[in-house]
Amino acid sequence: PGGGFAADLMRSMRCGLITIDRHAKVRFFNDRAAEILEVPAAGAVGRPVQAVLASHPQLARLLAEGLTLSTLPDRAEVEVRTRDRQGRSLGFTLSRILTRRGEVRGAALFFKDLTPIEREEDHRRLQDRLAALGTMAASLAHEIRNPLAALELSATLLARRLAAQGKEAELVATLQEQIRRLSRTVNASLEFVRPLALDRAPTDLVALLEEAMEAAAVPEGAARIEVVRRFPAHTLPVAVDGPRLREAFLNLIRNAIEAMADRGGVLRLAVELPAPGTEKLVGAAATVLVGDSGPGISEGVREKIFNPFFSTKSQGSGLGLAWTRKVVDAHGGTLDVDSQPGQGAQFSIRLPLPADAAQASDLIATGDLLDEAQDSGRRG
Repeated sequence: PGGGFAADLMRSMRCGLITIDRHAKVRFFNDRAAEILEVPAAGAVGRPVQAVLASHPQLARLLAEGLTLSTLPDRAEVEVRTRDRQGRSLGFTLSRILTRRGEVRGAALFFKDLTPIEREEDHRRLQDRLAALGTMAASLAHEIRNPLAALELSATLLARRLAAQGKEAELVATLQEQIRRLSRTVNASLEFVRPLALDRAPTDLVALLEEAMEAAAVPEGAARIEVVRRFPAHTLPVAVDGPRLREAFLNLIRNAIEAMADRGGVLRLAVELPAPGTEKLVGAAATVLVGDSGPGISEGVREKIFNPFFSTKSQGSGLGLAWTRKVVDAHGGTLDVDSQPGQGAQFSIRLPLPADAAQASDLIATGDLLDEAQDSGRRG
């Protein structure tokens, strides 16, 4: 179709649409179809559908068979390959185009990319599995803690008896350290699966970040790390759970320090607050940034770093960043990371501030009055 309402309608459809005539030549190929299939729409009209959809022969065959099949698929699905080799799942309906006399004039394929929907369903299933895993982990942790406590006590008594035994004492010390490490992992797992009950109080985020920085220990023998701070001139107490948020900051700072332990670098700490007088407006937020000049994070790792029990460290539990995100989520905030290999990493925590509904309404009303005044001025 060239112009007119029907042609505009077909071009504006949010689903992909491809039509062919009775000779299996493409008569219409909308932009959405080109986007989903990664096939150029220009030059498609008038060419055989097998040539236009050479990269998707299954779809070409479906359209061609639509001219002769007695029963056409309705709300069916098909998998197609894209340039990134990831593949997409398409939901489609195949229809015949008939004349008023019932003669076959062509076929039309309507389709939609179902991949985002399926990913969302996969995410929900993952959340369900994680919830079940959390319940199991809590029960398992309770069962492990008592035997661990007994092991730690026995190892301590044994260490006292073998204090002067040289190699035997070293073996017991190693045993004690591994027991303590296992105990820390069990306790962290148990704490992670418990629901968070926040105890909010007005808190200075700059002071909280500084406390976390003081608590972060630089590994012995680590290269020199320079700390660069960027804090606002004004203060703004934010209602947060100070101890939990301090721990979240501490996790990010420790990760940054460990990332630069070999070569040294710059640790960047920043707090961004809304301008005075705007903290009660809709959308106002406080942002805390922790960045480093370390080796950065690859895309494959970046997608997993907030998953529980995922760690790139040989001695890591994989719960530090997962716990940090849990704390930030409990505050209604967002945790994000910006990183490229070789360019360091920057973690940002955004904490929304409670909006003053009355002030927001006044602001909207003021905006409406200004708009009306401007309109009146234009008319005048």
